[in-house]
Amino acid sequence: MKVLIIDDEMNICLTLKNILEDEGYECDFALDSKKGMNKFESMIPDIVLLDVRLDGSNGIDLLKDMKKLREDIIVIIGGVIPAQDYEYLYENGASAIFGPGTKIPETTILLLKLIKERLSGKS
Repeated sequence: MKVLIIDDEMNICLTLKNILEDEGYECDFALDSKKGMNKFESMIPDIVLLDVRLDGSNGIDLLKDMKKLREDIIVIIGGVIPAQDYEYLYENGASAIFGPGTKIPETTILLLKLIKERLSGKS
């Protein structure tokens, strides 16, 4: 199972990458939207962890672009996201949303749950 992390904070990328690789998943990351889309197209991940605010684009535009290429992709989006925007994000393909104050372990637990569901054919 391949996971792509797109976030402009290196420490978040490295923490998630290390946790997931320790669990046996293939991971890569990008620190901006352009590199993120390039890696998405070349890596063909099963799951993307996506920051809502990135240099060169915003996560919402990137989410839409990814969904155009792969409708079945699981995209977990996070960052400073007003609660009133959640419905819009879900309508545009977000599988899960993590707003301000989300703890990385919680994110990882949900990610692993989504991976298990995908593997068992429940997604």
